[in-house]
Amino acid sequence: MNAVTSETKAGPSAPGAVTPAIPIRFSHVAFTVSKQTLSGDNLKRVIRFFAEVFGFIERPQYTKDGAMLVMMAGAVDQFVVLFGHDHPATANIERDHFGINVNSLAELQELLARAKVFAKTNPDVEITDYAVSEPRVDVLPHKLHRFYVRFATPCPLEVQYYERI
Repeated sequence: MNAVTSETKAGPSAPGAVTPAIPIRFSHVAFTVSKQTLSGDNLKRVIRFFAEVFGFIERPQYTKDGAMLVMMAGAVDQFVVLFGHDHPATANIERDHFGINVNSLAELQELLARAKVFAKTNPDVEITDYAVSEPRVDVLPHKLHRFYVRFATPCPLEVQYYERI
């Protein structure tokens, strides 16, 4: 099947734009972190954070102390990889992030509550509290509910729920 240009069933696009024949879906995100972050008790805390807050599942066959951690984010083809490195990545905390969508406002609020519980015993967890942005008029009317949380990764994870209005 060939890609379609210009007009699609979904509506007009930019002149010369190409619409993928198969919808694109992100599969994973990978970051370098300090080797210490992935060593010993620190590694256990990272695994606990992603498991307790987001329900991610460690792929232990890939875990290498100080070197690598792979956690499934709901499916075998959706995952987060952390690589231990002498020169870990840094981020512009004001802008850099990676995002996940949830299916309901209740689910978003539950994940925020779990992150806050984890943060009580782990002061290096950073949470930017819940916010709602107003709908834009140039897209499907919606409100964007979100919060950011960062632990172990160079940039925060944005948790989003799109409420159609």
